[in-house]
Amino acid sequence: TTLIFTLKNNTEVEQGIVVEQKAASIKVTPIDGYTFAAGGGTKTDYITVESTGEWTVSGYDGSWCTVTPESGEVGTHTVTISASKNEGAKRSTTLTFALKENTEIKQLVTLSQAAKQMPTIYVSPSYGYTFSAGAETKADYFTVESTGEWTVSGYDNSWCTVTPESGEAGLYKVTIQASKNEGTERSTTLTFALRNNAEIKQVIT
Repeated sequence: TTLIFTLKNNTEVEQGIVVEQKAASIKVTPIDGYTFAAGGGTKTDYITVESTGEWTVSGYDGSWCTVTPESGEVGTHTVTISASKNEGAKRSTTLTFALKENTEIKQLVTLSQAAKQMPTIYVSPSYGYTFSAGAETKADYFTVESTGEWTVSGYDNSWCTVTPESGEAGLYKVTIQASKNEGTERSTTLTFALRNNAEIKQVIT
C-alpha cells in the first residue's frame, strides 16, 4: 500500500511512501529428504525449518519414523529425524511442514528406508585348493564376506588348519595350512556358515 503525506494547508505538497509486507512462508532444507539404512538410526538436527509463523509437521508414519520437535515458533529451528530397524521391504513416508494458521503454506519432505538386508555369506575363491604333498601354508587364501557372524567347520583338522575359524560381519581373510602327507591323496570339506543361521552356508573342498 502507499502512504501519502501532505501539508494540511497545501495538499499539493505531498510525498508518497510504499509500505510492503512479505508473504507468510515456510522453508525446509534439505528438500531432498533422507534415506535411512535398514538398521535404522538418528540424524540429529538434520532438517532446518525457517518460518514466518508457528508451524507443525504431520502426515508421516509414526510406526517407524520419529520427528522431534513436531512444532515450532517463528524463526529458525532444527529438527531431528530417526527410523527404527526395518524388518521388511523398502519403505517411505512424507513429512508435511505447514504454517499452523494457514496449512496451505507448506513444504513436503520424503524420508525413505532401505529394505532389510538378506543374510548372506560368500567365500572366494569358491573352487578350493590342492596342496602339495609337503607341508604348505596359503596365507590369506580365502576371502569371507558376510552379513553376520560366521564360522567354518566340518574339516579334518588332523592335517588341515584354518585360521581364523570365525569372524564378524564384513570382510575377512582366511589362511589354510596342510601338514606333510605321508600317505595317499586326501581331501576335506570346509563349511562356512552364518552362526545364527547355519542353513546359509558355502561349502568348499
